[in-house]
Amino acid sequence: MIKYLLYNKTTGEILQQATAQKKEHINTIISSDQHDYIQVPNFLSDTSAHLVVDGKVIALGVRRADWQDIKHWRDTHETAPVNTSFGLFDADERSDSRMRQAIELFDSLPTVTDGLLTWKRADNTLVDLSLPELQQVYQEVRIGRASRAALLHRQAEVFRQQANPPTPAELSRLETWLSAVQGE
Repeated sequence: MIKYLLYNKTTGEILQQATAQKKEHINTIISSDQHDYIQVPNFLSDTSAHLVVDGKVIALGVRRADWQDIKHWRDTHETAPVNTSFGLFDADERSDSRMRQAIELFDSLPTVTDGLLTWKRADNTLVDLSLPELQQVYQEVRIGRASRAALLHRQAEVFRQQANPPTPAELSRLETWLSAVQGE
């Protein structure tokens, strides 16, 4: 009987503690590049979510983020939607380009009716905006994105220098980044 742990390679999260008759059975169960397993002779989880193998603590269940993880989540959060006075709007490069072009060519757009352009927000709801309103949204999105980027880049370096940085799962939540900045 083989005891093993199935875990997510990206987050380090332990997904399953199980047993198998043969090692080949484990490989059959795991047919994904996103998951892997570790064979353990005797295991149990302690209350702090660390994995204990034969009395030795292994931080598999709480794998700490490395620099690649930190950069990935920093860049992902940098382009996350931004809340404006007209709702939540996408803030990625493509959305920025579309909004800038719509502002520049507003009077030439065939979809402008009675001075209003229907725009899709990040949650896929629609809002009718005049040119000044669209310009205001664009300005708020740019300021929000730039402000957040400055905070994220500074915090990424703080995380990189920590002896125990957050886990990849924690980094995936924007709140982790923002609360760390606010806690300074």
